[in-house]
Amino acid sequence: MLQLTSNQLNALVELVENGPLYDIDVTNLEARDDLIANGMATRIIVKAEEGWTAATHKGRDAYEVCFNGDTLKEALAGREAMSIIEAVSRP
Repeated sequence: MLQLTSNQLNALVELVENGPLYDIDVTNLEARDDLIANGMATRIIVKAEEGWTAATHKGRDAYEVCFNGDTLKEALAGREAMSIIEAVSRP
């Protein structure tokens, strides 16, 4: 069973949807470090510059589980649908 804190899930969403991200662009560095420790993210070099983080395939798999998709495309659609439902449910 996949267990992510809300901060870890938010960091994973950032990396999957907007990555790779430079360190200052990651909202929660502790959550990012947790994802790295669990193999869901990794440090990378982009155009000869260090300080970047990207989601791994394990991170993609976790994203798919969290947002009920058999593929990344389905999970992205599932997350978008959840966001819309939450937005219209707020008073």
